Amino acid sequence: MSSASPEHLTSIVKSRDTDGYPIPADAEWLTALIKPDTQRNDTGLVARIRDESGLYHSVTIGNLEPRSVTVGTPYGCEKPVPLEDEEGFEPPDWCRIGIPLSPLRRDTSDTEQLWLEFIGISRRPIENAPQPTTGSVRIKDISTANAAGELSLLTDFGDIVNRRTTAAGFGDLGARIDPFSETPSDGAVLTWSQPRYGQLKGVRVGTSDDVLRVIGSNWFKKELELEVGDTTRLFLGNRSTTVEFVAFADFFPTFPSASSPYLVADLREVQRIMSIDQTRGADATNELWISAPEAKIDDLANIEDLFSFNNLSARLMQHAGSEIIRSRSDA
Repeated sequence: MSSASPEHLTSIVKSRDTDGYPIPADAEWLTALIKPDTQRNDTGLVARIRDESGLYHSVTIGNLEPRSVTVGTPYGCEKPVPLEDEEGFEPPDWCRIGIPLSPLRRDTSDTEQLWLEFIGISRRPIENAPQPTTGSVRIKDISTANAAGELSLLTDFGDIVNRRTTAAGFGDLGARIDPFSETPSDGAVLTWSQPRYGQLKGVRVGTSDDVLRVIGSNWFKKELELEVGDTTRLFLGNRSTTVEFVAFADFFPTFPSASSPYLVADLREVQRIMSIDQTRGADATNELWISAPEAKIDDLANIEDLFSFNNLSARLMQHAGSEIIRSRSDA
């Protein structure tokens, strides 16, 4: 590649259609209409929501008893009905569960855009409980509700019918989602592999691009005989993901040698891959520190393009009177 502007590089590695489902500004509740395969009060239905800075937030909509977990919720469910002749309960019926978004709004900003990008399950540890197992839940829709209780549909999973999963097994995030039938109004079935504490099992929603687009050094072209458009698997930390080579380069700033293997990717996409299904902070680098003694925030306007290129948060704060810090955290 010849010299290219940051905007051009960003357009090359930026994945397509990756923003998920936008949450309306007047939304006060996040809800889901679900029917679990069996009563599971130790398993929660969890959404991962991204804010404008790229930070991911976990929101437990309710559990798979099914039951909303918020006191005073308008979304109540029938109590489980015990079986007459044996231990256990009757199969659950359809129920809408929900959780208020006000705590999330306080953590972000009332004017900040939010996107739903992941839906899955988590299992809380219970003493002397049996080992967690695979399971499934039918989901007819994910919707928000405003103060008047009016629902706004985020997804009814109708698009799942058009891109039915034909491969066996689970995806990179330990789950799969399939249409329940050929009728879109029947919703979808979310099926997960054996849960592990500290990690969610689920699927990305509202996105259609599952590969990480990268610019590679010519080492990949010469040594591995890869071409533009080729894909391969790459480990980021402990996560394996598919990458697509969209260009190759001889030199790139901060890389000392043209013969070294390196990849250039969208930082937000890398952090999404590493943290979207985590219940703890991401392992990826997520801070940029700038030494600027006596500087004011307005003095940093001339490096705004650098921040934009790195997809970092627009939040700046002056710290200890001697440093300007721009930071992100996926905790």
